[in-house]
Amino acid sequence: MSKKHYFPLLLFALLLFACQAAENTHPAVVKTNPPNIILYVEDALLMQNVPGDPTAVFNQRTGRFVRQLPAGRLSANGQTYLAANPQQGHTLIEQYQPHQADPVISFKANDKADVSAISANGQWAVLTINSTSEFKNLAKPVTVIQLLDLETGELSEAIPLTGSFEVEGIDNLGHSVYLIEHLPEMGNGNHYRVRLFDARDYLLDPNPIRDKRFLDEVMAGYAWGTATDPQGRWLTTLYVNTLSDQAFIHALNLKDGWALCLALPSDVEHLDHLRYYALTLSPDGNVVLAVNPLLGTVTEINLDDPSQQKTTSFDPVITPLTDTFQENMPPEWLLSTAISPDSQTLFFAFDQQVWRYERQTKQVSGPFAADKSIAALAVSPSNTN
Repeated sequence: MSKKHYFPLLLFALLLFACQAAENTHPAVVKTNPPNIILYVEDALLMQNVPGDPTAVFNQRTGRFVRQLPAGRLSANGQTYLAANPQQGHTLIEQYQPHQADPVISFKANDKADVSAISANGQWAVLTINSTSEFKNLAKPVTVIQLLDLETGELSEAIPLTGSFEVEGIDNLGHSVYLIEHLPEMGNGNHYRVRLFDARDYLLDPNPIRDKRFLDEVMAGYAWGTATDPQGRWLTTLYVNTLSDQAFIHALNLKDGWALCLALPSDVEHLDHLRYYALTLSPDGNVVLAVNPLLGTVTEINLDDPSQQKTTSFDPVITPLTDTFQENMPPEWLLSTAISPDSQTLFFAFDQQVWRYERQTKQVSGPFAADKSIAALAVSPSNTN
């Protein structure tokens, strides 16, 4: 069936901290009917986006739809939104502010370009060029990128990289571009390694980035979701390793250029459940939380000291509440999280159920039931709603 047929109503869940003492308290909900998933809360506005789909903006206090923006990417600090607008023979890279409906400025890129990454501070963008004719029909694939300085409007020359690369991220200084190099010649095509491109010297580091605790520089798995902290220190990605039937987090330190591979609780009898993890970074970026309602686990990992890992168990979801659940549905359609600004409370939702995890006591309460499938959660900046 079509995506529209399955996609549930978006419920903007106002989670009332004042009601925490009542075990049977249900979070209040405001119902709307947009097509996408929330990414970020900025003052009274709610930004939401599914890559490739339009982005909707909501008023956080009323839950009402405000406007729609073209498909694009939002910086981790929530201040810069970029969208690629294809034109005849070139692409306009349009920059928006979350509170404004029209672009504040546009940059012209030759050929067909996509916005592949934005630095967390919103100053730098990496574009992938898709129609550079001089690099077509070569014996090996070539990936072409460009760097855009959003403060000066300066666009770098086209940078050809021999191989099949995917842009992972860029640091706040615009010095380091992190790439996933896909290695289709190995195994069943899901092998990859992480590479660093030095934008100051225009050099691709020959040494892959890897977790120094392990010998292998080549990893295997499929990416299912990412989370970046607003300061731009950590980029975390959920992977499912198809060789070891293991879910893990690849944590990339964007500032200093090193990585961690962090194993998560995995159930080899239900491998399809591994992709129903959701990652959330604490506001200070020091801790990553991974929740999986189908496994019934919340895992906290201190990124400065990965040995400080704690998993809390709760009753897993056995059967979904509605017929919106399908095994082949993208997990992000049904699974969402939100952490309080003081970083002490994590809310997470799956289909029509919401749970609350208290980091201090390591306890999970819920589920609280809603009457529609919940596509997104948000906590107000004041820590009260």
